[in-house]
Amino acid sequence: MPILLLLLGLMVLGIGVGIFSTGLGLGGGVLMVPAFITFLPEMDLHTAKGTSLFVILLVALSGLPRLYRAQAERPALRTAGWLAGGAVAGGYAGAAISTRLPEKAVLIFFLLFVGFLAFQLVWRKPVAPVHHHIRHGGMTLFLIGAAAGAVGSATGTGGGAVLAPLILLSGLLPHSQMVYVSNQVIIATSLAAAPAHLMAEAQCHHYWTVGHVALGLIPVLFLAAQVGVILGVRINLHLKARQRRLLLALVLVLVAMRMLAQL
Repeated sequence: MPILLLLLGLMVLGIGVGIFSTGLGLGGGVLMVPAFITFLPEMDLHTAKGTSLFVILLVALSGLPRLYRAQAERPALRTAGWLAGGAVAGGYAGAAISTRLPEKAVLIFFLLFVGFLAFQLVWRKPVAPVHHHIRHGGMTLFLIGAAAGAVGSATGTGGGAVLAPLILLSGLLPHSQMVYVSNQVIIATSLAAAPAHLMAEAQCHHYWTVGHVALGLIPVLFLAAQVGVILGVRINLHLKARQRRLLLALVLVLVAMRMLAQL
């Protein structure tokens, strides 16, 4: 791929990642993993996942302060702590397992899971959201975080693509707090998965790859994502619950279709 076309594609992708992170709480891995394996044929799925996790981590870290300032009501620190703790534990497990699975197995697992979540978002009746105090115990929060962390690190989505739909489907938090909490969990998951991806045996020998991380792609993606971060924060402030559900379902369906084409 010509260098100018590659740079342009990375910038467009980076902007989308920023919007997905602070606008929908998805982290952007749902964009990057399919884009990498589609437009960079020399990159394997594991390197695509590892690279996306590093970009997700940097974008979430840079976007969280903006979300914090824009968030009128924030969940209790205890809530984020239990979710993040579970995400870290699940992130280690998911990253370790995914590096030992065949690429086709990872794709099939991802397809089944996002298809199920998309169906639930569209057809399942919404659960009344919790507006003040969380009614679930700490262990429930921990297990939800662990599920998001394991699936997120195994598929390269950072956990937000799992946690965000779960929040809307369960009424775990008011929908207006979903993006803020998702980014916290994304950070924890990505930190947990980073060592496993860095220390893994390299399968791609382009873009200054170390382990499963293409370091050469990260700067352009991160810088472009800052534009998307600003736009995403504004979008997040104006989305209603039903709009979030439909947007998340649409994104998951599109990603599943792209992954299906790779089988």
